[in-house]
Amino acid sequence: RADAVDDGVNNQRQSLPEFLKDTLIHRFGLKSIALTNLQALILGVRKGSKGDESKGDDTPKRLRMFGYVAGILDHDGWHEDLSNFVLHALGSMFRRENIKENMDHAPKKNLAVDAALALESTEDAWGRFGFGATPPDLHERIVDMAREVGGALRLHDWLDLITMKWLDASHQVQKDMLATFIEHDSNGDGVLDFEEFQGMVNSLVMGTGEGSAEAVDTHIVMKIFGEALEESGHMDPGGDGDAMVPQAFVRVARTYHLSASHKPMASPVAAVDPSPEEE
Repeated sequence: RADAVDDGVNNQRQSLPEFLKDTLIHRFGLKSIALTNLQALILGVRKGSKGDESKGDDTPKRLRMFGYVAGILDHDGWHEDLSNFVLHALGSMFRRENIKENMDHAPKKNLAVDAALALESTEDAWGRFGFGATPPDLHERIVDMAREVGGALRLHDWLDLITMKWLDASHQVQKDMLATFIEHDSNGDGVLDFEEFQGMVNSLVMGTGEGSAEAVDTHIVMKIFGEALEESGHMDPGGDGDAMVPQAFVRVARTYHLSASHKPMASPVAAVDPSPEEE
């Protein structure tokens, strides 16, 4: 619901870690109490995710998946879009109005989902918050898992599979972006000036679109450039304010879905100046 509210007023979605923190503050009233409970949650998830699954208890797997999505467990490919991806997949699998909160779910209960629907939901979510076409090996693995258990999938096995596949793909995208940054750093000084940055944006946009793509307007590139410099200031407070660090570029580039291996769900123009989607 929080995402739907943000989407409705063209606000950037709040990341799941930020949402968890704000939810606990709202629940407990005092920030100190909320942060104490948040720390307990983090420690509990980290400990529980390492539990024994040999006797059919899927609690560790469920906690591990939640830990990755919430940014509690470390992974080099983590990004805010992971929660969007997983929640979109679940939303495609289950209609939101039919979901009811159930605090009595037994950890050992094997929740099964239809394999065909799992494939459809995976492809839908991957196309929206993933990286181009669904990887063939992911499709094949879902099919194989369904065959192993008679045509259906255990819900948490499916979620674990698509979460880890997304994280691995995300990590590769980030490495590709850093390589692209270095390639376009023609001065070799580790930063990009505006001309180099403009060449970078246009290279990424033209490299991800289908067919021919037009260069992005200069004033749009300037907005993206400004955000990258601002992010650089947060990452390197001691900098001179004009230098752009590679990690800041990667973060902003991912916000605008710019990547040679990531088909954008919207152009940078739409991201800066969104227009209503056609029904």
